[in-house]
Amino acid sequence: MTVLALLWSCEASGFYRGVVVDAETNERLAGVVVVVLWQKKPIICMDCPLYFHNVKEDVTDVNGGFYIDESRGINFNPLTRVVDAPSVIAFKPGYVPLVPWNTSLHGYPSDEGLAESMRHGALIRLTKAHSREEEKPFSDLGHLDINMDTPHALIPQLMKAMNTERKRLGLSPYQD
Repeated sequence: MTVLALLWSCEASGFYRGVVVDAETNERLAGVVVVVLWQKKPIICMDCPLYFHNVKEDVTDVNGGFYIDESRGINFNPLTRVVDAPSVIAFKPGYVPLVPWNTSLHGYPSDEGLAESMRHGALIRLTKAHSREEEKPFSDLGHLDINMDTPHALIPQLMKAMNTERKRLGLSPYQD
């Protein structure tokens, strides 16, 4: 029991937090799904693939605010290590989402920069998509950098928003 308490205290941390706004109007956006995804990789490997470790999500409130516990959870596999900076995704149907490969479009140089900013309260600006063609690539989980090994049951709000977007674009919804 003492070991578990020690492990828990090592993982205790703060929150990732921030506000999501419309990039053009600066209006705060309610209903944006913000996802923080931690991945891990083998300790001994060059150019290794990443594997799912943990994920947490929140939906912005009426003031555009979100709060996500920043503890990434315990990695019980001694042959792997959790990647330092989590991937962050902010998704709302009708908007170009914030995804790990386009953080610079949203004013952050990298995942690390965004994660650090979220520890102090980040401002995330989402741009409205101006056409269905601009939205269509983001209607796929892979384009959001959500790997196939990420359990959909752990991201129910994102799955709901993705299915709303897919239906709006005339695509089949993801199956549970």
